[in-house]
Amino acid sequence: MEELLLLALLGLGGAPIIRWFRRAFGSPEAVSGDSARALLRRRYAAGEITREQFEEMRQTLLRHDLAGEDRGAAGRAAAEPSQSWPR
Repeated sequence: MEELLLLALLGLGGAPIIRWFRRAFGSPEAVSGDSARALLRRRYAAGEITREQFEEMRQTLLRHDLAGEDRGAAGRAAAEPSQSWPR
């Protein structure tokens, strides 16, 4: 009975630790394209980058998304609006 209780406590305590390690030491490549675009928009809005830098980085992300993922036309249209943002 004590062994079962010990295993249960280890299981309950181990799951949060594993989740924390995954979040803390996750791969930077794990950032999704949507997150990268949101970060880019925030940096532009905060004045950290110029409009030219914003447009260049946005185009790079778009090319990377189109080359790296086969989402079909509907997925690409949803991922990147046709109009240039922000104006």
